[in-house]
Amino acid sequence: MKICKHCKKSKEITEYGKNKQNKGGHEVMCKPCKAKVSMKYRDKKQLDNMKKWREDNKEEVQRKKREYYLENKEHIKAKAAKHRKDNPEMVN
Repeated sequence: MKICKHCKKSKEITEYGKNKQNKGGHEVMCKPCKAKVSMKYRDKKQLDNMKKWREDNKEEVQRKKREYYLENKEHIKAKAAKHRKDNPEMVN
């Protein structure tokens, strides 16, 4: 049994990934906690990369938005009208 440094629960050693650099040869966080922490970091990094790409490619983003609007103009207008009707307190 080993205690996870993240969730503080005692779990079987099979619940931990292997890591030869650590004293016991296993990770300090259980697999589910490690996955949550890694996903949070990846999500933030991915969002940062997407934001940087949009800033670096402003013209292309605008072109794609314009194309999408022209192709879906009727649907967009209908959705906006429905929103205005359903939420009169939000309309000026």
